Amino acid sequence: MKTPQSRQKIAAENMSAVQKIHRALRSGPPSNELRTAAESVTSARVLFREIQNSMLAKGLQPEQGDWAVHVAYVSTDLSLTFTQQYVPGSEPDLLKHLTDQPVILIGLIFAMRDKDAQGALVVGVKPFLDTKQTSAWLREKADELILEDCRVNWRAAARAEAESEAEEKGLRGQKAQEFIRERTEYHYSKWERIGMENLL
Repeated sequence: MKTPQSRQKIAAENMSAVQKIHRALRSGPPSNELRTAAESVTSARVLFREIQNSMLAKGLQPEQGDWAVHVAYVSTDLSLTFTQQYVPGSEPDLLKHLTDQPVILIGLIFAMRDKDAQGALVVGVKPFLDTKQTSAWLREKADELILEDCRVNWRAAARAEAESEAEEKGLRGQKAQEFIRERTEYHYSKWERIGMENLL
């Protein structure tokens, strides 16, 4: 009979490199202090580099777009949540964006492309304040990132199906493009329906 410890060990051994990085990034004591805009930008830069270095240390070869960090914030009346992606070299622009409006910085959201899991997006959160509400806000925005990524993949799959159908029919030129557009929308609605059922 396997003990909980042995099951955890087996599960850890079966993790992909990206999943192991995700687990490591989420470990440790949670932060519990408000951050200024400047501190938030610095935290995003540090996390971005940490993810890159961790992927390289695991023997991965990350390309641009394989990982990302977003700064999450909420309006001062606590009614709306937003995210802004950190882009290396654009720290002044990000800082200006965060200081030009009255907001409360609530944490970071990070994402990594797991090529060992069919390119699935692995997303995690690092709240600045360790509260249930902050965690809920961050989880909501993280789910939006996953859904957005899924929709991009559904659209690509739908277009691939439509192009294959056009090729089978021997269509060319304008007729092929019109056919592909129509069939892409048809297949996309199918992929979206199936995908949403699996996500819910």
